[in-house]
Amino acid sequence: MDKDSIRAIQGITGTNIDLDTILNEDKKETSNMCKAFDDYRLEGYQEGRQVGCQESKMTIIKNMLRHNLAEELIMTLTECTPEAIDEARKRLA
Repeated sequence: MDKDSIRAIQGITGTNIDLDTILNEDKKETSNMCKAFDDYRLEGYQEGRQVGCQESKMTIIKNMLRHNLAEELIMTLTECTPEAIDEARKRLA
């Protein structure tokens, strides 16, 4: 809300509200909302990176299985678990 609007409200209502307090609260609220949005966006970005990395690793595991590499070698090279290899096999089927 701008200063003129606040002064008009003060005149109509007969109140003497501190103008600086109102303006500072508006700025504080806006910056909190901006920070919340930035945090939310960053969280989504990080989650997307995690999912992308997991999918890339799964694609590599599937390619290794297609080339008949041994499970032990796949687990060593990709640092994955036997469950991840089982999941890759299911996706190949």
